[in-house]
Amino acid sequence: MQAQGNKAFQAGQFEEAIKHFTDAINLDPSNHVLYSNRSASHVSELAFVQQIPTNLASSRVNFSACHFYCLPGHSM
Repeated sequence: MQAQGNKAFQAGQFEEAIKHFTDAINLDPSNHVLYSNRSASHVSELAFVQQIPTNLASSRVNFSACHFYCLPGHSM
């Protein structure tokens, strides 16, 4: 599902990418990359408010991933 999400993202199909990354997160909620990819899809879709919960969840999964702390600030 991550590969499908990446493919959709690269094709500019951000809603489809979000769906694939969400499905992948449901299967592997400890994979912080999936949260990051879904967040990037939200940003690319200009859906900034929806991205905030994804960034916060990702930071709980991988506390050392600094960029997750920066992205919510860009949403405001």
